[in-house]
Amino acid sequence: MGASILFKRPQGKKKAMQTTKVVLLFKAILLVLPILVLWYDAWSQFQPVAKLTLVGYAKVIDGDTLSVGGRVVRLAGIDAPEREQTCRRSSGRLYLCGEEASQALERLVSSGLAIVYRQFAGKHLAELGQLEGEARLSNKGLWQGTFEVPENWRRKKQKNRVS
Repeated sequence: MGASILFKRPQGKKKAMQTTKVVLLFKAILLVLPILVLWYDAWSQFQPVAKLTLVGYAKVIDGDTLSVGGRVVRLAGIDAPEREQTCRRSSGRLYLCGEEASQALERLVSSGLAIVYRQFAGKHLAELGQLEGEARLSNKGLWQGTFEVPENWRRKKQKNRVS
């Protein structure tokens, strides 16, 4: 009996028209909502990358793609062979050009031009510390001479701005 009361048609022509309008509005919302969700999803993928800040350990996926903190990041303005891709040398011999591109990006990441930011290294501290140690022992990048720790340099620059 309770269900029949909930679905009882309103009395009168005016109330019937109001109910019809509400039903049509509800159907329109149900029809348009998925379209808006799809549009928003597509639109959000094309937001300017400059506004995006990712923090985390960077892992090389291939020659132009990293995974940072679990998010895939494509390097802007370049394209490189996929890791499994092969190419042909001028001699006609096939080689793993995608693997070479990936290794080149890995060498760039481990070139000694950065130090471990221990405060934010988290679970990757040991691995990053090992890379830093290898760069230091090989006198690569920053380790070929002397340098100021970037965090200290930023603090000094900020202090001079305020003064």
